[in-house]
Amino acid sequence: MLWLLLLQVWESCLWLGHGEVVESFANTCNEFFYQKMPATNGLLPENPAWICQTFKDQPFYATLYDKDRRIPVYSAYIYQFDTSKRVTPLWMVEPQLIRDNLPKDMETEATLRETYEVSQDDISESQAVYQDYLKLKGLDRGHLNPASHHDTQDGRDATFTLTNIVPQNTALNNGAWNRYEMKTMPKKSKDCQTTYAIVGAVPGNSYIADGR
Repeated sequence: MLWLLLLQVWESCLWLGHGEVVESFANTCNEFFYQKMPATNGLLPENPAWICQTFKDQPFYATLYDKDRRIPVYSAYIYQFDTSKRVTPLWMVEPQLIRDNLPKDMETEATLRETYEVSQDDISESQAVYQDYLKLKGLDRGHLNPASHHDTQDGRDATFTLTNIVPQNTALNNGAWNRYEMKTMPKKSKDCQTTYAIVGAVPGNSYIADGR
């Protein structure tokens, strides 16, 4: 299902003066929420997965994932803006959405097929895959948690998982959403010691990848 990015970020500031699938964010990965309080259960889809987005054995943010639509509901992270030129990594997926005995670190589809003998069908049945986002017209892979909102290369790399991606209107991505990433957040958070962000999506009426 096509989701349009919701241009609203819930920010909480503390003023100066693991891609691991878990049971909930109550006790795991709650450091990415203000006062360690995860977003309301009113946002839960019918078939949810709670992903502690882990890369190189380090958790970087939390994603509530809709397994039926194969799209994230939201990603929660600590905002750490950086304008360094980034190296774009290969797109990754979440192994534990396939089987809970697979590694907790996000991996590429090729790694899962070649190293862990996971079939491409098993990957695509559990989540969005790279093929879903090919040949899109007027749509981009839209980060809920933007790479530019992290100040380390590993942090930026960790945003390149398809469990953090929704189909995003290209004009929005290049326009208002880009201004939000590069101008609005830096301006609004400049007096904060710590800024917590939750970025979500709302459903549309169109589908990509032949209705997957």
